[in-house]
Amino acid sequence: MEKEIESVVLTELHGTHGLDSLLLQNHVYGCFILMEDIVESTITLSGTTITNDGYTFDIDTQFSEIGIRYGFLMDTSLDLTNYQEEYKKKWMELFRHLNDSHDMTVVERVEDAVLALLQKNVKEEDAFLMSALETGTLSRGWQDRFIKLIKGRKQSAEVSVQSSVQSSVQSAESPVKKEEEEEQPTTGVSRAHIEKPVKNRQGSGLHKTRRQRKDIPSKKNLSSTRRSCRI
Repeated sequence: MEKEIESVVLTELHGTHGLDSLLLQNHVYGCFILMEDIVESTITLSGTTITNDGYTFDIDTQFSEIGIRYGFLMDTSLDLTNYQEEYKKKWMELFRHLNDSHDMTVVERVEDAVLALLQKNVKEEDAFLMSALETGTLSRGWQDRFIKLIKGRKQSAEVSVQSSVQSSVQSAESPVKKEEEEEQPTTGVSRAHIEKPVKNRQGSGLHKTRRQRKDIPSKKNLSSTRRSCRI
């Protein structure tokens, strides 16, 4: 099954960088931890619902949240909301298979294949998962890079909103200017200057939305390097 997971991860990874790459890597790491928990019976998986000491989580309807619940960065702004359906389908099939088999060798093969894929295809400056592999968390330096990426996306969103506002105002004013031009006298008998007040029209319903690399240890098993605190 590792080939299928490797294929869908590679598809999702294609063309991503910066924050988008981080979102995917955080989700993949969360899936790693979830695999181990299922195999080791640390949690109970019934259908698509995980339960553990009063905690419930639906891995189907809340699939996008796997990273922020089990990943190396538990930040609610890091939901993986943009992914192909095949990516989700293959992970769900794997979770069900592991729940039936409890085979840790499958987990190890999947992890090894995906880690090799990430090391080969992720740029060094985006290698968040490889950095978090040993401890389950990011170092101060990588945390700083994450913060800069979040701030950069927020600033880009604000610039986009300002541009949208400006465009809406210009579009609203254009018909007024056209009306003025049409009402200017065309006969030119008296050459009188006719002034007409311009109506202010505000744009409607504007909505603002917010939106180094390490060598892979031979046969790395994440279960021996699990973070000490996890939901």
